[in-house]
Amino acid sequence: MRLVAPTLRIAARQVLRSWRQSLLIALLIVLPVAGMSTAATLITSTIATTDETITHQLGKMQAWISVISPPDTSLTQSATDPSYYQFDTDENGNPTHQAANATPVTPQQVLPQSTAVLPISESSATIQTNDGITKINTTMGQSWDSNLVGRYLLASGRAPTADNEIALSAHALNRLGANVGSTVAFTDPAKTLTVVGVMRSVTDTNDTDRAFGTTEALTSSQSVTALRYYLPDLALGATEVRALNAKGIVVFSRELMLNPPAADAGFLTYGYDNTSYAAGSVASLLLTIAVFMLFEVGLLAGAAFTVSARTAQRELAVVASVGATRRSLFTIISWHGVVLGLVGGLVGSALGIGIAFGGISLFGNGSVDQFPGFHVPWLVLLGVVVFAALAGWIAAAVPAWQASRMDVVRALRGARKPHRPSRLLPILGVLVLAVGVVLNLISIRLLHEATDDVKNFNQDLYSGAAILTVVATIVIIIGLVLGVPLIIDVLARLIGRGALAARLGGRDVARNRGRTVPIIAAILATAVGASMVITIIGSADELQRRTWSGSDLPGQMMVYLPLFSSSTINGTGVQTIIGAPSSAQAEADGKKIVEVAKRTLPGADVRIVHSVTTDAFDFTSTDELITLAAPLSNPMVPAANACPLDPYAYTKAWYADPRCVYGQGIGEPTNQQSMLVGTTDDLATITGIEPSVEVKAALSAGKPVALNPLLLDADGTLTFGTWPEGRTQDDPDSSQQGTSQAPMSFGKPSSTKSWSTVAATSTVRLNYAVFMTEETARSLGFGTYATKVIMTKAGGFTQTESDKLWGALRSAFPDADQYSVWPSIQDGPSGPLGTWLIVGIAALIGLVTTTIALALARSDSKGDDAVLASIGATGALRRRIAVWQALFITGIACVTGVLVGLVPAYVLSSVDTQPPMVVPWNMLAAIAIGIPLVSAVGAFVFTRSRMQYRAGASIA
Repeated sequence: MRLVAPTLRIAARQVLRSWRQSLLIALLIVLPVAGMSTAATLITSTIATTDETITHQLGKMQAWISVISPPDTSLTQSATDPSYYQFDTDENGNPTHQAANATPVTPQQVLPQSTAVLPISESSATIQTNDGITKINTTMGQSWDSNLVGRYLLASGRAPTADNEIALSAHALNRLGANVGSTVAFTDPAKTLTVVGVMRSVTDTNDTDRAFGTTEALTSSQSVTALRYYLPDLALGATEVRALNAKGIVVFSRELMLNPPAADAGFLTYGYDNTSYAAGSVASLLLTIAVFMLFEVGLLAGAAFTVSARTAQRELAVVASVGATRRSLFTIISWHGVVLGLVGGLVGSALGIGIAFGGISLFGNGSVDQFPGFHVPWLVLLGVVVFAALAGWIAAAVPAWQASRMDVVRALRGARKPHRPSRLLPILGVLVLAVGVVLNLISIRLLHEATDDVKNFNQDLYSGAAILTVVATIVIIIGLVLGVPLIIDVLARLIGRGALAARLGGRDVARNRGRTVPIIAAILATAVGASMVITIIGSADELQRRTWSGSDLPGQMMVYLPLFSSSTINGTGVQTIIGAPSSAQAEADGKKIVEVAKRTLPGADVRIVHSVTTDAFDFTSTDELITLAAPLSNPMVPAANACPLDPYAYTKAWYADPRCVYGQGIGEPTNQQSMLVGTTDDLATITGIEPSVEVKAALSAGKPVALNPLLLDADGTLTFGTWPEGRTQDDPDSSQQGTSQAPMSFGKPSSTKSWSTVAATSTVRLNYAVFMTEETARSLGFGTYATKVIMTKAGGFTQTESDKLWGALRSAFPDADQYSVWPSIQDGPSGPLGTWLIVGIAALIGLVTTTIALALARSDSKGDDAVLASIGATGALRRRIAVWQALFITGIACVTGVLVGLVPAYVLSSVDTQPPMVVPWNMLAAIAIGIPLVSAVGAFVFTRSRMQYRAGASIA
């Protein structure tokens, strides 16, 4: 203890005296700690506590019940998530424990007499906006009841008390241009209601449009199965819930949430029951982040303490000259690390909490499903602070040991002991790299063992393998750091042949390895983390865009015309689709929509899209047999192009096989809308690309062209198969059996017709099979049918334009809702903006880290700058030298770090249950190239062109 007090006091004074360097060191600790505390707070804030789940579902109610079927003794639900339920069915999907012609019961029939019941229904209605009409969600019933506070919230105004009053969500109020006291007009049902308050459902997002009213405000009746019944007084335990299940009712019960039933109580054991799985996933993720962050803090702070110890060498020599032992010197610098680590941990944790809170406030969607509450993991953050102090001590240990062994006389003269490169370090680095590779191979093996059995996923083994991957990455980084001196030497020799500034900058970096190696290691670790995160998230984002498909181009607006008017399933499980509206009616409706759209949306390209149709659409089907009402002709997928895998497996092989990715949803014989009819102008609008000369020639020659290249065989042949009317059985010998593209459900065709044709390209993947002219369709015996109207405009359409068109269509089609004549906008795949935001955050962290590390390096090299100035070096030369130093240091670190970051991303995506890794090279280039360039610019700007020097400037 006698040693602790004076050394701590000296360390504290040194921190205050050199406050600029101390601030830089503390910032290097603050950054990763803030990142970890932000991640921990955000992750824990996505997991609802039991009390939050109860409040968001029930408010102060005891339970809610929902009638889902007639009485069924086999009905079973999850105890804590009634959306997960099941009942026994036969091979055709028909319930086996429901009485014939049975009807659902009402709550009053099964609950004790005098039980208070509050029914709430959620549906939708059509409302008039400033620009047209739109659909709005509705919640009917006394959702403002005091016992439902927590499920529904009254923000301002008052609750509706009459059938001619409603409350609106804030977004709906703004969208309608209304306010409390205004009247709003509904078109379906046709009513004018007065807005008396602003309400929201806690599960709605901020942009949800919702109206709240009495049961009779917007609807006069509701099916018993469409209502949710809240029970303010009746508590329901496991026995009561299982009894209600037998009556066709599922229950969310406060009692079951607070006291989960035993495993043998007859409830399903999935859904929210797997809270331990979620907690385990979060714990493993946080532990993985913690392991990497500890290493990151150690490297960043270690580099800073190395420079700081070198700068304070003379002061430490003075302390040694008056009797301080090596142990005392070691303890002083160690305490320096602990103090700054503790400060950095506290500030970083507080900053992380603030960032998480701000992020949820700014970027949260407002729904409790996304962030059920703001949860600060205090125990985790306490560990983070201790972590930071420990990391500070570890980071300062090596510089402290080096400082304790300094030559006091040389240090008092201001000279520094020249660095002697070790020949063993590169060899040791190679050995450490090999260990990292072996650990990654072991991690891959463990990941495969954890995920091979999908039904029995081993969470503990998977978490351990993920942590081992991070450890292996750290080992690889250490191996590279040990080999950095060799890399520096090689590059310095290459750069030494260049211009004077490059030569001097390279030599300075190579000569002062005690300063440059720790800084390169720190920046390298930051680049590794950024590369890993960007690759994992960017890869998922890129795969989502690659596998996206749609029936229209992104930004187009369409109005679908009805194809079938009814679909029935009889008691034997046989589906019958009947009653297609006449093609004349569809054509007339399409022309009317075109006229309305052109008048409403001036400047938009509006046209009708036609498909082929035959009487074969009238058919019945079971799992084994198809009965066609008329002959069917449809494009066939060549056997070589059919997906050989389970179409819903989504394994690596599935993603890697274009026959599976690009073949989904094409050419099924029951989907003749996949065959489009029109002119070359129609084709250009559908695909977004002007048809090629070859495509136009094929259409002129009376040939259909493929909209999916997989419909063409290796010789460019497109084949149509024809199936006769009557009963057809599956062909067990078909090479296309089991695929989602092939017409295997109908067996072998009775005849085929082939063309040598071409494929039309599109800007995105479209869910269509072929395109042909109307003359070709007639020659093949097809009728044509107007299936939709599509509108195209540069820049796409807005929701306001959609509302405006819907309002106009409502006037033109009084029964528009009955036939679903309403506009919709094709959103398309999600853009890369979110991933680029992550790139920006990673780049910002990398730049800040790099800037601080380089600032410390520049502080350490003031003596060298003074020497250059003393021998007549111009300010421009010293600026160019600083630029080359920055490029040298950050270039080695960022390029190497980005490449190393691909390793853990590959390992984690190596299991077959994960999609393949798609490297976002453009985003990684922003880190590998962008940070060095920005650092070089910063070095040029902030290096002073003029410098005062002392005549006795020492040469290290």
